[in-house]
Amino acid sequence: MRWGTCPVATFNDADDALEFRKDALAWHNELGKASPRSADNLVAALARVLSFAKEKAVIKFNPLDTFTRLYKSHRSDLTWPEDLQQQFMRTARPAMVTAMVLVRNTAMRASDIRKFPWTRYDGRVQPRADPLDHRRPPQSGQDGQAALDPGDARAEGAP
Repeated sequence: MRWGTCPVATFNDADDALEFRKDALAWHNELGKASPRSADNLVAALARVLSFAKEKAVIKFNPLDTFTRLYKSHRSDLTWPEDLQQQFMRTARPAMVTAMVLVRNTAMRASDIRKFPWTRYDGRVQPRADPLDHRRPPQSGQDGQAALDPGDARAEGAP
């Protein structure tokens, strides 16, 4: 462990904390050459430990209170253009059309679609009652409701 033996006093002196920051960010950049996302996750975990220590008054300075992430997610290129979505919906089985409508109108992930219970649909998608579930999908719009209401899609094994 790289900093497992770092004395607590390091984080109580501003100059020492700054030196720690420089070293940690250099480590972050080095790890990021092979895996930017893993590097971000490791530094974020270390930053959280330091944040906890500062919150509990164990240390004065959290040298990693902010850092610039190396990993950038570009998911826009993974979305289907409108014409491809329409083509899919014209040619797909009803159950797949239902899944597409859920994805388009609620931003649910594939795993959520597969587990979606129809008891949570009464003309609109009902969010989970679990207060810890932060992925509350928005209600489906009217175009989504029209496509979700036909009973034949559910009969073919829709989500």
